[in-house]
Amino acid sequence: MRLFSLLTASTLALFVSPSFASSPLGTVVIETSNTASANLVQPYRCVMVDPNIQDKPVTRIEISPYRPDSGIECTFYKDPQCHSSHSHSYTLHEGSHTFKRRFLVSSFKCVESDRDDEFL
Repeated sequence: MRLFSLLTASTLALFVSPSFASSPLGTVVIETSNTASANLVQPYRCVMVDPNIQDKPVTRIEISPYRPDSGIECTFYKDPQCHSSHSHSYTLHEGSHTFKRRFLVSSFKCVESDRDDEFL
């Protein structure tokens, strides 16, 4: 848990930089049983997951928007190029998501979402 807090704090510190102020959507933290990786996400940009995480089951994903009044929707792929058959991709909204079943992630891409659609 302490590792997660440190990763989140260090990633959010990037938002203070003027070069990042207008474009990022938020952060995505991906955790396995023994490691975590924090990623700054931009709209529609494919993010390759840290190689130390790619072949390990994900236990938790935390999606945090940059702006509190905005929403984020991220699609996670088993394939490292953000392309998979429908059965090998999974879409999540902002928030904390835990996984009890085996869930592997090699890449992901995020977009801004309308919070009104979140629970349809």
